[in-house]
Amino acid sequence: QAVSNPQSRLDLSPRLDLQITPNNTLTVRYMYDRVKNTNDGVSQFALPTQGYNTLNEEQTLQMSDTQVLGAHVVNETRFQYIRDRDSQSPEDVTPTVTVSGAFTGGGNNTGTARDSQDHYELKNYTTAAVGNHSIQFGARLRLLRDSNYSTAGFNGNYTYSSLSSYAAHQPSQYEVTAGTPSAQVKLFEA
Repeated sequence: QAVSNPQSRLDLSPRLDLQITPNNTLTVRYMYDRVKNTNDGVSQFALPTQGYNTLNEEQTLQMSDTQVLGAHVVNETRFQYIRDRDSQSPEDVTPTVTVSGAFTGGGNNTGTARDSQDHYELKNYTTAAVGNHSIQFGARLRLLRDSNYSTAGFNGNYTYSSLSSYAAHQPSQYEVTAGTPSAQVKLFEA
């Protein structure tokens, strides 16, 4: 049986450049990227119940302010925020049925997965020209937040060694994952 596998993609990336004063320029960029897939994971031996859907979104905001402070000095301040959201959700969450050498059916064992990341970065650099040399100094601050959620294996998996053991309802193995499905981390750098 053929199973449709629609995919869509959306990209936006506007930019705005403003000359605030003769010595000051502000640039703002925004980028949005979204990729959506439906019914991934279905194949000749993986039944339609093995399908899963994915959605990946990334947004980026970049701002930069450049100031000419004199004939030999330029100051630049940059800010960037990146927001990543990736998710995967199964079509079916019942226990997985794996029949060796035949097929995989039941629910998808990869479960629901979500990854959320936020990246912040602020930089300020000053460059000065002194004769034949240039001097650059400044600072950078970065913050990363990452949150993960996964229920992989939480629905359980019945493994059958053959079609005859499947017909007789005699699995050779049952495995299930339990525990805390989420984790978070924050990282700050100066």
